[in-house]
Amino acid sequence: MKKSGLVQNRVHRSRFMAGTAALAMFATGVGVTGASAQDTASDEEEVEEVVVTGSRIVRRDLTAPSPVTIVTSEAIIESGDIDITNVLREIPALNASLTASQSAVNGGPNGVGQLDLRNLGTNRTLVLVNGRRHVAGVSGTASVDTSTIPVGLIETVETTLGTGGAVYGADAVSGVVNFILRDDFEGLEYRGQFNISDNGDAENYFGSITAGANFNDDRGNAVVAVEYSRQTPIDGFDRSFAGAGQARQIPVNAEVAQLLGINPNAINTFTPNLSLPISSAFGIISLNGSGFVAGASGPGATFGGFPLAQVIDETGTLRALDFGVFVDAFNGIGGDQILAGTDRDLIIPELDRFHINANVNYELTENVNFFLESKFVYTNSLDSTGVNGFNDDIPIALDNPFIPAALQTQIDSLVAQGLTPNIAISRDTLDDGTAGLNNADRFTFRAVTGFQGELDNGFRYELSYNFGRTDSSINNATRRIEDRFFAGIDAVTDPATGEIVCRSDLDPDAIPPVSPFPQAREGFLTFNPGDGQCAPINIFGPNAISEEGLAFAFQPTTNNIQLTQQVILATISGDTEDFFSLPAGPIGFAAGFEYRDETSDLVIDGLETSGLVFLNGPGSTSVSGGFDVSEYFGEVSVPVLADLPLVQALTIDASVRYSDYSTVGGVTAWNAGATWTVTDDITFRGGFSRSVRAPNIFELFSGETPIAIAADFDPCNADQLSQGSEFREANCAALGIPADFNSADFNSAFVPGTSGGNPNLDAERSETITIGAVFTPTFLPGFSLTVDYYDIEITDAIQSISQTAIIENCVDAPSLDNSFCPLVQRDPTNGNITSFTSGQANIASATARGIDFNAIYGFDVEEVIGNDWGNMQVSVGGTRFIERDDFEFQDFPDQVDQVLTELGNPRWIVNGTVQWNYEDFSATYQIRYQSNQLLNGVEVEEIAADPLFIDPFNSGDAFVHDISFRYQLNENVSLRAGVNNIGDRTPFFSAITFPVGPIGRNFFFGITGRL
Repeated sequence: MKKSGLVQNRVHRSRFMAGTAALAMFATGVGVTGASAQDTASDEEEVEEVVVTGSRIVRRDLTAPSPVTIVTSEAIIESGDIDITNVLREIPALNASLTASQSAVNGGPNGVGQLDLRNLGTNRTLVLVNGRRHVAGVSGTASVDTSTIPVGLIETVETTLGTGGAVYGADAVSGVVNFILRDDFEGLEYRGQFNISDNGDAENYFGSITAGANFNDDRGNAVVAVEYSRQTPIDGFDRSFAGAGQARQIPVNAEVAQLLGINPNAINTFTPNLSLPISSAFGIISLNGSGFVAGASGPGATFGGFPLAQVIDETGTLRALDFGVFVDAFNGIGGDQILAGTDRDLIIPELDRFHINANVNYELTENVNFFLESKFVYTNSLDSTGVNGFNDDIPIALDNPFIPAALQTQIDSLVAQGLTPNIAISRDTLDDGTAGLNNADRFTFRAVTGFQGELDNGFRYELSYNFGRTDSSINNATRRIEDRFFAGIDAVTDPATGEIVCRSDLDPDAIPPVSPFPQAREGFLTFNPGDGQCAPINIFGPNAISEEGLAFAFQPTTNNIQLTQQVILATISGDTEDFFSLPAGPIGFAAGFEYRDETSDLVIDGLETSGLVFLNGPGSTSVSGGFDVSEYFGEVSVPVLADLPLVQALTIDASVRYSDYSTVGGVTAWNAGATWTVTDDITFRGGFSRSVRAPNIFELFSGETPIAIAADFDPCNADQLSQGSEFREANCAALGIPADFNSADFNSAFVPGTSGGNPNLDAERSETITIGAVFTPTFLPGFSLTVDYYDIEITDAIQSISQTAIIENCVDAPSLDNSFCPLVQRDPTNGNITSFTSGQANIASATARGIDFNAIYGFDVEEVIGNDWGNMQVSVGGTRFIERDDFEFQDFPDQVDQVLTELGNPRWIVNGTVQWNYEDFSATYQIRYQSNQLLNGVEVEEIAADPLFIDPFNSGDAFVHDISFRYQLNENVSLRAGVNNIGDRTPFFSAITFPVGPIGRNFFFGITGRL
C-alpha cells in the first residue's frame, strides 16, 4: 500500500526510533530500550523526516526541542509485565504512577492504571494515543485509564518531560505520555504469556491476535486486534508483609519500649501485628458502658469483681480480654483486638480485561487518506477493602436475649451488689460475608476518524473527529445500612411467640439509642425488604451474626459513571522551503484548531445519597457536569545558524496555544526553547514554558454538602487574636471587628456552610525550565550521554480546604487580599461569620527540581574481545531529585511540606540494563535502584524536629534485579522467559508500591509468532 501524508511520516518515525539506541539524541530517564546497537548502523541512513512527541513539526534532522524518553514494544515484551503502567513506572519520572493491579490499595479506582509524572498528580499528566486525546477513565477527571490501551498494538511510548502544554493543551503541566500504535499491518501475529509467582499464586494470563490485510490494489489496509488478559488475586494473608504482618507506626512509652527491647528514648517505632485495643472482631464487652474506658484503663481493671473488658472467644467462652502488649487506648501489640492490617484486603485485585481494536486506512486520492481507529474495552475487577463497619460502645439493653448465660450471671451479681450494669460492646464487623467486596464493570469505546495527507507543496494536514465514552458500574456487594444494623442489634423476646425479634417489630416508634437517625423517624427502616421484617442481630462473639441478619443489614449498592469526550482537530504542518529559506535552512511550522467537549456523570446509589450507609454521612450527592473548549495553537522551528565554527546548528523553537474554556474563560500557554549543536560530539538544549491546567469536572461541579462549624469558633475572638500569625490582629481590625469581639455573643450553636465543587475556580499555572546537553563522542561510536536539569513550579493549584483553615487563613495572611477571604461571609453590622464555602480552591503550589541522565553504549563484542559473539548494549539512566515541595497554602510560603525522601519520593532512582544479542539468542539483565525513604507516613519535618526517630523508619536502599531470555525459534516464532524480582525484594512497610509490587519473585513464559 502506498503511504501518503502523515501515514508515511509515521513509518519514518518508527524507523528513526528503532535506530536511536546508540544515538539517543532525545532520550532521558530509561532512554530508548528494546533496540540493539546493530540497528543504528542499518537504519540510520533511512531517516528522512521525523515527528517527536512534544512537537507537531516534521523534522529533517535529529534535533528536538525537549527531552523525550522512549520505550519500544520490544522492551515492553521483554519486561514480562502485561500491565503497561507497571512497565512505564520504571521510568524514574513516572515512579508515582498507579498501576491497574495496585490502584485500589493506593487510593485509586479499582483496576484503573494512571500515569503520574514527577509525582505532581495524575491530573497534571496528559496521556495521548497517536498524538490525540483519549477519553478519561476516572470520574470527573481527565485521567486516562492506561490499561485500556492495547499492549499488543503499542509500537512505542514516548514521554516528554515538563513541556507540551502549548502543543497539546491543558493537563500537560508535568509532561506528556504519547502511545504510538502500530498501523498498516499485514498478516497474522499472535502472542501468549503466562506469569506466576514462586509462591504458586498471582497467575497472569495474556493472549493477543492481530490480523491485517491490504485491499483494493493495496490502496487500503484493515487491521483487527483482539487481546485478553486475566490476573488472579492475592489476599493480605498471602504475603508476610501485608495484612497481619504489616508493620505500623505507634507511639511508644518507656515501659513498652523496654518490653519490646527497643531504644527507650525513641518516641516512635514500628511493630508487626499492631492491634486496636478499643475494638475487636470478638466484640469487647464492657460492664460499665464504656469500652473506651476499658481500653484506657488497661489490663487488670475490674468492675464489681469482674474484668472490665471481656470477650466471647471462638469457643464461646466468656473471658477477660487479652490486651497483648498494651500501649494505650488506641494501640497495642497482639492480643484479641482487631489487627490494624486486615488479612481480608486484596493486595492484588482480580482483573479480567478484553480489548478489540479495528483500524482502517484507505487512500482516496494521492493527497487524501481516510483513516478510522476504533476500539472497545471491557474490564471487570474485584477488590476488597476488608473491614465493613466498626463501632465503639454499642449499648446493649439488659433484656437482650442474645446476652450469653455467663454474662447474665455477672449482670445478676452486679445487681445484687447494688451496682448498675451498663453493657456496651466495641466491635468491628468482620463476620463471614461482610467483607467490603466491590466489583467494577468498565466499558470503554473510542473511535477516531478523519482525513490526512500531503499537499503538492509538502504541507501535511489532518482533519479528525474523536469520540470516546467510558461507562462504569461500581457494585459494592455488602454495604452496612446503619438504621437496619442498629435496629437488628436492639433485639428482644416476643412475649406472644417466644421468638427473638427486633424491638421495632413490637414498637414501631422504638428507635435504637445509637441509631444515627433519631431525629428522622420517617427514615427509620425505610429500606426494609419487601415484608418489612427486621432480622435480629447477635454481636456477642466472632462471626455471630446470622445469615438472615447479614442479609438484612448488609445490602448491595451500585454507583454508575458515564464519561464522554468529543474532539475535532485540524492541523497543518510543513516548512517554508518552497517559498523562502534562511541561511541555515527553511522554517518549520505547525498550526491548528481543536475543539473539545467533555462530560462526566456520576449517579450515586440511593442508599449512599440518603446517608444510611456506614461512613457515608447525609449529603452525598451525584455529580454531573461538563465543559467545552476551543483552542488555537501554532509552533515554529527556526534554524538560526548552521555550518559555522562551534555552531554546527542553532535552532530556536517556540509554540503558543490560546484556549477559550466555557468554565474559566481564556488562558494562554507557551513554550520557547533552543538547540545548539556545537559539533558532532555535543549538543546543548534548553527551554522555558508556561502551561495551564483548567479545573476538571469534579473540582468544578461536585455536589455541595452542608457542613457547619461551632459558633464559638472565630479567629477574631478576643481570646484567639494572639494565637495566629503576626497579621491576625490587624486583619481582624481591618474587617471592622472590635478587639473585645466574642462570636458566642451573637451566634447560635452552629454556623452553616457548604463544601464541594467550586464553579468559580481559575486555571492552575506552571512554569518549567529545562537545560540539558547531549554527548555523542565521535571517538567512541555507539555511545551517547544525555543530562537534563528541570525546574517546575505550579501556582494557583487546586486543592480541597477545610472550613477552619479557610477562616483562619483569611486573617492570618499578610493582607485581606488573598484567596481565602472571599470564601467567608460576615455580618457587616457585628462582624459575625454568617456562612462560608469550603472545598476546592486555587490555594496551593508545588515545586519540583532535579536532574535526569541517561547513558547508552552499544558495541560489537568482537571489537572488545576479538571473537564474534554478537553485540551488546549497556544503558544506565535515572533521576537525581533535588527538590520536591508542596505548599498547602501558597500565601504562606513558610509552611512547606518537604516531600523529598518521604515514601515514594526517593532522592535517587537509577536503572541499569545490559542486553546481549547473539545470532538467534538474546539475554537482558536489569537492575533498578531506589535510595532510602521514610516509611509509614513519617515526614521529613518530623525527623528534623526529633532526631530520636529510630532506624525502622527508614526503608534503606533498595535494589531489584530482573533477567529475561529470548530465542528466535525460526523466522516466525520467538520464545521468551524470565524472572522478575530475582532477589524476592519485599515492598516497603505500609505500602505495596515501592520499589516493587506485592507479588514477589515471579516467572514468565511467552511466545510471539507470525503467520
